[in-house]
Amino acid sequence: MRLILGAVLLLSLAFETMAAELGQAKKQIPPVESQATPASETKPESKDTLARAAQSVAPLTVNVTGALEVHSEEAQNGAGTESSKWIDPITLFTALLVLVGGAQVWVLIRQAKIMRDQATILTSTDKTQMGALKIAEQQIALFGHQTDIIEKQHAVGRLAYIATHRPRVIVRFVQGPFIEEREGETFYSAFVTVVNVGVTEATVVAVGTDLAWRHATTHLWEPPGIDASAKDINAVILKSGERWTIPVGPKVFSVGEAINQFTAGFNESGARPFDMCVIGEVRYTDITGTTRHTGFLRVHDPARDCFVTTDEPEEYAD
Repeated sequence: MRLILGAVLLLSLAFETMAAELGQAKKQIPPVESQATPASETKPESKDTLARAAQSVAPLTVNVTGALEVHSEEAQNGAGTESSKWIDPITLFTALLVLVGGAQVWVLIRQAKIMRDQATILTSTDKTQMGALKIAEQQIALFGHQTDIIEKQHAVGRLAYIATHRPRVIVRFVQGPFIEEREGETFYSAFVTVVNVGVTEATVVAVGTDLAWRHATTHLWEPPGIDASAKDINAVILKSGERWTIPVGPKVFSVGEAINQFTAGFNESGARPFDMCVIGEVRYTDITGTTRHTGFLRVHDPARDCFVTTDEPEEYAD
């Protein structure tokens, strides 16, 4: 830009110099002088005067011509000398074009450098953005891991809460058997008492119980077998420490021999071939909706005349 301004200033100075020299040249060119006498000044003369004038015409012509020629040559020489001092406009214009072209080349070089610098900046910016993108992806992955950890911690906390703040329904005891004779038939029944020993309330949603005979040695159930699967009931809410009694039976057994053996207590060898059992299941839920199960199998002890606990797999509590 500074080169262009310098070229313009140089061109202005050149044209001002040319204008000044042209003005001086006009002032220095002398006028062509003539020795001829104007016609208005001619006065009537005598014959002798006219004769002398006629004789002097030829030298006047020569003098005029010579003076004119001399002055013309001087004017030409002066003009040539003055014109040789002027700056050729074409040369000046060419020099100006060279300067302007150089300035344009310099501007183009500067623009190319600026564009290279911008490309370098864009490249570095792109690398920076790619690095930022990778960092963002890593942060997202880390956030996902943190979310998984939080979920697992929440699950662990929930389990810990449930372990310490949950209901737990167990069978406290089984009463019976109760025997009742009606219309020539013997009815057997019992009562199962459950209790919530947990710290939160339990909602009992299903119950299944049965009274049956089981072979003392083989542990096979005598006909008609058992039906102790849990069946849905109207919900019963047990708060911590509350009890609930479930009736079992009454039930009539058609196996006379088993009943006789139970009544007699022992066979001839002194061993009981059959055991009267109370079996069943209680299904309940806690405050989180988790379903839990409690199973029981109690066997009648004739010596104590009550149902006692066993280590059978049917005896369990979630």
